[in-house]
Amino acid sequence: PDPRLAGLIAQLRKALPYSSFQLLAAPSGRTEVGKVWRTELPGGEVQRGRVLELTPMAIDRAAIQIQARVVQAKIVQGKTVPETLVNTTLRLQSGGPPVVIGGPAYQNGVLVIVISASAS
Repeated sequence: PDPRLAGLIAQLRKALPYSSFQLLAAPSGRTEVGKVWRTELPGGEVQRGRVLELTPMAIDRAAIQIQARVVQAKIVQGKTVPETLVNTTLRLQSGGPPVVIGGPAYQNGVLVIVISASAS
């Protein structure tokens, strides 16, 4: 197993039926309520065409409501158009345990997205 995942491996195995996990990236950033934070994800048919978008919608008593979307560029009739692959609303405890989302296919597996948040 990937040693960088030591703190998450039990939660990943409990949430998802996969036998192995590999950390591809660990981006982090800051944003404000109502503003989108984006990071590129691997895969997709268009170079630099798969993106994770996180938008904090509200903060209530240290709980953060976040809109999470995975959007992928797709070529339709010769034009690049966005396609939403994942669209969900999360409620995370500020500084609490992360949420695990099974995402789109990637190579011989599936992208697994782990999201945590902290209100500050």
